[in-house]
Amino acid sequence: MKHTFAAAMFALLASCAPSPPTPAEIAMMQAAPKPSSEEAAEQAVKDYFAAVLFDAEAARYQFLLRPVQGSWTASNSAREFGWFMCGKINGKNRMGGYTGYKTFFAYFSPTLPDKVIDGTTADTDELGIVDGWCKGLYHS
Repeated sequence: MKHTFAAAMFALLASCAPSPPTPAEIAMMQAAPKPSSEEAAEQAVKDYFAAVLFDAEAARYQFLLRPVQGSWTASNSAREFGWFMCGKINGKNRMGGYTGYKTFFAYFSPTLPDKVIDGTTADTDELGIVDGWCKGLYHS
């Protein structure tokens, strides 16, 4: 059953990956530990983005989607496998005003389940790349 799910997930994400995953890559994805809870995943996202937000304490998050298992192809064509989470974040700018909700994308460590090791927001994403990644993960 796991191989069927993994094969289906990768087939749906084929537009993000340059070639089909190898058996080793599928095994790597399946071996990545899931975040211990939705609350821990949400806190990991907040901790990660706190380093890049102007006023991290004032940030507002919308966690409408739970973490999902899958793959992602980074801009340098490296493929990452494991757990991901998308949602919305609204942060303040230097003038003290909120900028509006933007999509965020977070990639959890493949070895430390409650730690985000990469992520981005759709702040300056005129091409809709971040939204596309999230749609690929959740609309399968």
